[in-house]
Amino acid sequence: ELGRIYVTSARGLHVRRYSPPFPTGPDAAGGCGALDSTGAPMADTVNAEVFVANPENVGTPTGITAAAGGNWYISSVLTGMISEYNSDGDFLRRIVEPDPDETGVPLSVGHPQQVAVDCKGNIYYADMNLVVSGGNLGPGPDGKVRRVRLDLAGNGRPPEIIKSGLSFPDGVAVFPGDLETPRRETQHARAGLSRRCPAPARDSMCRRRLASARRWPYAHLLLPRRDHAHP
Repeated sequence: ELGRIYVTSARGLHVRRYSPPFPTGPDAAGGCGALDSTGAPMADTVNAEVFVANPENVGTPTGITAAAGGNWYISSVLTGMISEYNSDGDFLRRIVEPDPDETGVPLSVGHPQQVAVDCKGNIYYADMNLVVSGGNLGPGPDGKVRRVRLDLAGNGRPPEIIKSGLSFPDGVAVFPGDLETPRRETQHARAGLSRRCPAPARDSMCRRRLASARRWPYAHLLLPRRDHAHP
């Protein structure tokens, strides 16, 4: 989106947006205000701003992905919410939220750490299954991947579980392929999802596969096996 970068901060309760041009150079001593090796101008400053700072609706933001119409979905792992914002950072609605009477964990809708969207507009999120153990709050033993289908009016239906029993599912993305029985390799759990889309919608979102779950807290995107990789 215009070359911008969006960064969620659960600790800071906000989402920051960074806009180009970005400082470039082969190393920290390369200086600014000149040209880089490609001939592109180097920038002197970083253009950063708070995109969303709305604890009531964004909660503890941990994931963000593009929605239809230039909007954004932002997930909140602790409060169990996924909210939609427009391109100006204005709150539009909540797509996923727990029952207001719920007070304990895990929440009935789970704890969305990361969020992704397929070409039909279906929303997927990695549920960390937060639990209290030994007085500490952390991921539980039954992490999940959940899906939210949108009805004809664009409203979210109740989340459905499409994978469970995952350890620390802190990432979700969409890749080509079929939903498979997860296999573990070097403590990874892999899953895939194929979406059948009408020809006009076969864009980059449509040519992806759902992949999620790694045990360790600093995982990002888990790529499929080479024999399933998209060229």
